[in-house]
Amino acid sequence: MQIENIKHHLDAIDTLSQAQFELWGPLTGRNTLKEYRELLHFAAESKSLPTTLVAVENATVLGSVNVLENDLPLRPDIAPWLAQLFVFPNFRRRGAGALLIEGAIAETRDL
Repeated sequence: MQIENIKHHLDAIDTLSQAQFELWGPLTGRNTLKEYRELLHFAAESKSLPTTLVAVENATVLGSVNVLENDLPLRPDIAPWLAQLFVFPNFRRRGAGALLIEGAIAETRDL
């Protein structure tokens, strides 16, 4: 299992955004599925934040995590912000979530 930038897995954006928006809806910070999908596309093109990382095994995307500048307008000092940690149900309890968190930490260190 490896952690990669979503820019290498653009074909997974529709499936990830659909599953995550169904689960969290506007808690994603976006009001519609279309807006959330646009965020993931924007993150794929970004050279800083936001960024989206995916857990991949045998060319299959298992889940993802977003790293945002911040997610709490009242506390801009709390940054960067790990958001929407998600692993598809059939791939849970295999360490993908922990690897995504570790990848997000490493990515923000590099940025």
